[in-house]
Amino acid sequence: MEQPESKLDLSNSAPSKDGNTAIRGGLNNSNDLGTDVTPIGSWLLSTNRARQTQGRSPLSIRIREEQGEHVASDFNDLLRITQVAINKLGGERAWFRGHADANWKLCPDVFRKPESGRQEQNMYADFLLQAPTRHSACPRPEDRMAWLALMRHYGVPTRLLDWTESVLIAAYFAVCGNTDADSAVWALNPFGLNSVSIGNRLILGPYRPEVLNAMFPAFDREAAPSSHIFAVYPQQVDHRMMLQHSRFTLHGTDAPLEDSPSHGTFLFKFIIPRRYREEIRKALFVVGIRESLLFPDLSTLAQSIRRERCGDVLP
Repeated sequence: MEQPESKLDLSNSAPSKDGNTAIRGGLNNSNDLGTDVTPIGSWLLSTNRARQTQGRSPLSIRIREEQGEHVASDFNDLLRITQVAINKLGGERAWFRGHADANWKLCPDVFRKPESGRQEQNMYADFLLQAPTRHSACPRPEDRMAWLALMRHYGVPTRLLDWTESVLIAAYFAVCGNTDADSAVWALNPFGLNSVSIGNRLILGPYRPEVLNAMFPAFDREAAPSSHIFAVYPQQVDHRMMLQHSRFTLHGTDAPLEDSPSHGTFLFKFIIPRRYREEIRKALFVVGIRESLLFPDLSTLAQSIRRERCGDVLP
């Protein structure tokens, strides 16, 4: 997103001198703040001042190790630790995924429960037959990858795991989940994953032979299984995919991605402790990361209006 000139830069990414993507973020030191602070900047600054009264240093990089994992405790940490993640993953563009429970595995829905795997082909057939009466822009019947992507975005278990190019959107899903646990945000180097998985640093398009071969078992029980997991650029077939900057990993195995022996070369995880989830959720609301914009349908809009006008007002 574009940000007017101010001391707060919330744009998601910007090219560095070598063409890679770097995250710009965070407020400058409070001594540098003048009268040009935006309302967002003022709100975040006041939050940091409040934290200072609780014994915390404002605008510091509170990126620390807790039980071997990096921890983000506020909005500024979220932006700064993203840069740490990108640097550790080789300085290339990263994809992000938020988990409301830090213990959840990087494994698609269809592999999490045995009954889902047994019903994979039936769920695909049901969705293909019934979706056109409910969705005006369905893919062509033969475009199976597009159907899998549409199914994934509306909650049907598939062998796709959804990611986003926006760390703020990933953080939204991490802190807004209905759990009473520490949250997590994962960063993925998709080039690194494909290099390890298939010996090719390219991010694959949806119609590459490798993708089609790994996808066939979702529709045909007799198809040869694939053991690969790789990063895929999807075709945008729904406005949710556009607004959420969607990307996918396609999984041919039920092994969690983080169980790969080489996962340290393409994965990075940081924790958002549960006691800081609400603070980060409010900050995300202020910068426009909210349910009614990520899920732009009338039902979600109605729920959002009801919450904001009838009690649950943020921030």
